[in-house]
Amino acid sequence: MSFSNFITKPLLTLSINLDQNKEDFISVLIPARNEENNISIILDSLILEDYQNLEIIILNDNSTDNTEKILKEYSLKNSKIKYINGLELPEGWLGKNWACNQLSKEAIKNSNSKYLLFLDADTIIEKGLINSSIKYLKSNKLKLLSIFPDQIMISLGEKLTVPLMHNILLALLPLFLIKNTKYSSLSAANGQFMLFDSENYKANNWHNIVKDQITEDIKIIRLMKTKSYKCMTLLGNNLIKCQMYKNLDEGINGFSKNIILMLGGSIIFMLIYLFLMSWVWIYLLFTVSFKKIIYLILIVIFQRTLISKISNQGIVLNILLYPFQLIILNYIAFIAIYKKYTGNLTWKGRNI
Repeated sequence: MSFSNFITKPLLTLSINLDQNKEDFISVLIPARNEENNISIILDSLILEDYQNLEIIILNDNSTDNTEKILKEYSLKNSKIKYINGLELPEGWLGKNWACNQLSKEAIKNSNSKYLLFLDADTIIEKGLINSSIKYLKSNKLKLLSIFPDQIMISLGEKLTVPLMHNILLALLPLFLIKNTKYSSLSAANGQFMLFDSENYKANNWHNIVKDQITEDIKIIRLMKTKSYKCMTLLGNNLIKCQMYKNLDEGINGFSKNIILMLGGSIIFMLIYLFLMSWVWIYLLFTVSFKKIIYLILIVIFQRTLISKISNQGIVLNILLYPFQLIILNYIAFIAIYKKYTGNLTWKGRNI
């Protein structure tokens, strides 16, 4: 599966003709909760984006830092930028889903919006991202295009946790099957970048349907595929980047809230995955010849090389850190099981 992803290269490519598709109005929608350290970066990158037939709507989700102050300053300087203050979280909703639902309603007031693009506040976009994304969506007749950004990793804790996302994604799912099959189980999406056909979104009100789902992105794309809507998920290919977590604790907390759902929503399947990825090595070391162990290690190195190459990560470092990443993966899985059964899942100060 890793090799199939390497060969098919599910990457967003920069559109050569940057004048194409610019007649289509797009609403860029950003939920922001305590994002004073990130919000200026994404707004600056959107201002510099070559695609200018757009509006940028940011929802201040009851922030307790300087997020609202920063948004007010930007909205006064640039007429394309508008911010709204989010309403209190209703019962039965999760925070991000409620924020996205409010953003979509605000955007839909503008009947000219042909596309709705949901971006996370901690993403950084490069010139050509929006145009290239719209071109890909239109040429493939998609109703949803999702993108996994390239991950910026600085601390050792990030390098031990963040690559786990691509390990799971690219080793378990050939991404080309998302677009080319109708099976909803063959789906993956990333809420950091979700580009919807506006009419399709309005007809289905997707975030309202998944209002209580932790991994709303995966749930939405699976629901769309059950209705035979064509969707696709790509890798960012340097056109969109993100620093998901700043340290080991953030990485563990972040992945522990969704790792079970990333692995099919089944604890049993997650345990099988952990066995095949890590525990089985203990058995093999005592039962398999040294020569076969070397073969297996070479296979792992080959796989890590493929995944690191396609996701624009450091190959050598990912190979060297792999055993430690597996240890962290098992710890995250333990924390996830504990939180699931104790109801102790939290994110950004809210219970989920």
